[in-house]
Amino acid sequence: TDANAIRMLIGTTEDLHLDCKIWPREEDAQRVLAKALCGFANAEGGVLVIGLQAKPSPGKDDPDLIDKAVPVNDAIAVKSRIENLVGQIVEPPVEGVRVAAVAEAPGSSAGFVVVSIPPSEGLPCRSRKDSRFYLRISSGTYPMEYFQIADMFGKRRRPILKLYLEEGRVEPRSGISNRAIILGIENSGRAVAKFPCVRF
Repeated sequence: TDANAIRMLIGTTEDLHLDCKIWPREEDAQRVLAKALCGFANAEGGVLVIGLQAKPSPGKDDPDLIDKAVPVNDAIAVKSRIENLVGQIVEPPVEGVRVAAVAEAPGSSAGFVVVSIPPSEGLPCRSRKDSRFYLRISSGTYPMEYFQIADMFGKRRRPILKLYLEEGRVEPRSGISNRAIILGIENSGRAVAKFPCVRF
C-alpha cells in the first residue's frame, strides 16, 4: 500500500471492512483504537486507516464519506504506539494484528498508519477503556447487545449443518419413472440447531 492508494479512498465511503480515523490526543486515541479493534475482531475483521477523515453523509442512513486526508506528523511513531497498545487495551488481546506506516511522500516522516485486524477465532473481545463489547455492523461500530455477546461466548459450540440427500432406484411404472428421494439436514456439530428447515 502506498500514499496514492490511500488517497484514492477519498470520495468513497466506509464499509463493513474499512474504518478511517484521524489520530487524536493520547487518551482519546486509546479509546478509539480499542473500539475499532473490538469491532472488527468481533465481526469479520477489517482495516483501520489512521490519517483519513470521514464525515456523515447527507442521507441519515448512508455510510460516512471519506472526505480528506489528515496525515499524522510522525507515522513511524504512531505505528510504534499502536503496536504497543494492541495488547493492552483489549481483552482478550486480538492476535494477528498488523500495523504499517505509509509515508505521505518519499523521505517524509508524516503519513498514514494502516492497521489490519483479523476476526477473532475465540471469545469476543472487549475494550479495557470502557469495558464494552463492540461489533462492526455495516459501516459503523456499535456496542453489542446482550444476546450478541451471549451468542459469541457460545460460538465454540455451533451446529454444523449439511444437506442430506439419498436417492433411491428408478422404478418404471406404466411408462412413468418413479424415484424415491430422502431429503434432510444433517448436523455434525456439537450444538443443537434451532428451527432448521429445508425449502424444496
